[in-house]
Amino acid sequence: MSTQLGFYIIPGRCVQCQACKVACKSTNEVELGPQWRKVVENWSGEYPKPRNLTMSYSCMHCEKPVCLSVCPAKAISKRASDGVVVVDQKACIGCRSCEKACPFGAPQFGASGKMQKCEFCLPQLAQGKQPACVATCPAEALGFGSIDELKKLAAEKGGIRLPGSTEPAFFIIPSNMGGKPQEYVQIFFPKV
Repeated sequence: MSTQLGFYIIPGRCVQCQACKVACKSTNEVELGPQWRKVVENWSGEYPKPRNLTMSYSCMHCEKPVCLSVCPAKAISKRASDGVVVVDQKACIGCRSCEKACPFGAPQFGASGKMQKCEFCLPQLAQGKQPACVATCPAEALGFGSIDELKKLAAEKGGIRLPGSTEPAFFIIPSNMGGKPQEYVQIFFPKV
């Protein structure tokens, strides 16, 4: 593989506008129901000091995707050129094995019964553009890059790569406006 692409989030910058989610649905013409990108909130504390942590995430484009290994139809593949995990909906048999295996809830199913998910806005990338979610985020809370760039960013800023045996290509970068990266992992990704 020549490079592995991944996403990062600076959750303390997220203003919960849902623009990333809407841009994903609109750009990729995702039907009602499936959510390729999710924005999840966690409220804690009580008045006068409530606390809200927010996480925006999609498919993690794992370096060792478990969805690929459990698919009996071989409908899921990992592109050698950029590490993006893609699904061939014509080959998908709708068995939902990928849905059960994925610890991040990335596989989605709509009216066709075939798996669908974030594919990193490949048509936009081919045109030299950013993924829709990244391009639309008004607070610049989302970003993407090569795994090497993201590891460097995380090391410089005190961030972490989302842990897990699937080696997710997703990093959480702290800011002075949010919780610690490990706290986000414990709240939003307890299965990893």
